[in-house]
Amino acid sequence: MVKGIDNELIYFIVSHHINHFLNVKKMAKHDYESHMILSTVYTHFLYQTITLGKSLSWTEVFDETETEDHKILMKDKKLTIFAVAENLSIPQETVRRKLEKLIEVTSSAFGDVKATFY
Repeated sequence: MVKGIDNELIYFIVSHHINHFLNVKKMAKHDYESHMILSTVYTHFLYQTITLGKSLSWTEVFDETETEDHKILMKDKKLTIFAVAENLSIPQETVRRKLEKLIEVTSSAFGDVKATFY
């Protein structure tokens, strides 16, 4: 049997995605749609750093989210509920409700984060 690199790569990517969701679900105790909303917000941030020409390591990405530059960038390049809903093909009201819950949970764990979500 000939191994296909593409098949293996796809298998590992999908397996990683499943394992990542299971770990996040266990730690954060939220559902799949909430997980995908957070993933969409995260990819929006990453895309904005890429378009600025920033090349960040894994550690630098997380450090960058704590900077004033990040706050300004996210204020200038807002990700709307409409955009998230369109991207995930789910109703805007569902996104709004789940973001509200995520903000509530995150705020209780990390302090006020409402400015992060628009």
